[in-house]
Amino acid sequence: MAAMPVHPRLARLMLEASRRGVARRAARVAALVSSGERLHTPDLLHAAEAPLNPQASRIARQLEDQVPRGREVAQWERPLAECLLAGYPDRVAKRRKEFDYPLAYGHAARLVSPL
Repeated sequence: MAAMPVHPRLARLMLEASRRGVARRAARVAALVSSGERLHTPDLLHAAEAPLNPQASRIARQLEDQVPRGREVAQWERPLAECLLAGYPDRVAKRRKEFDYPLAYGHAARLVSPL
């Protein structure tokens, strides 16, 4: 991880993605998060299939080049979710009520509209 020229969260995400066979999709998600692009969905798994702007495409290619590439798995949703959890364990939320989500680090988030 230390050899990768990216934030440690992204390095962890990409190394785990390489190991699990989802590096291409993980690079796309990481690029979206890194580029500062406003996502149209809170679902990062859905965002993995969304078109990328030119800046995010460049970042995704750079991230993919940082890790060993193997064969991509056909069933990618669960492995990608597990990679996201590895990189962002403090951002985990579970819906408590319709709009309330307790976060892993003890605070709560409230959505203004349902997902």
